[in-house]
Amino acid sequence: MMKPIKKKLLVHSVVLKVKTDEDRDRNAVFTEYNAQFVRVVPYLAVTRGDVGAVKADTMTLFVDAELSEFTDAEGVPVETVVPNEGDVILWNEKDFTVKNITPCYTQSDGAVHHWEIGMA
Repeated sequence: MMKPIKKKLLVHSVVLKVKTDEDRDRNAVFTEYNAQFVRVVPYLAVTRGDVGAVKADTMTLFVDAELSEFTDAEGVPVETVVPNEGDVILWNEKDFTVKNITPCYTQSDGAVHHWEIGMA
């Protein structure tokens, strides 16, 4: 089995807001989970648009299958929570929307080693 991502690299904590339902006005209802020992890597970019420069910043969230820890809103440990597209991640007091989720597998046994979650 592959070694997990080194814990000294998993220095961030985020709040995952996983969509669980809709209210009667079709607004999303979220369940919040706290994730520790994850890594957020920003990719800051500016692109040219029709009206000038446009910010095109994106982020990648790395969640290790072995070392990342999750708790619910009350602080009770839960199993690994992998968000879906459209869920929200709160990091650095800003909300980011999940755009894609890529599981990365080990070569030896085919188990998930970590997830790379693209957000904008």
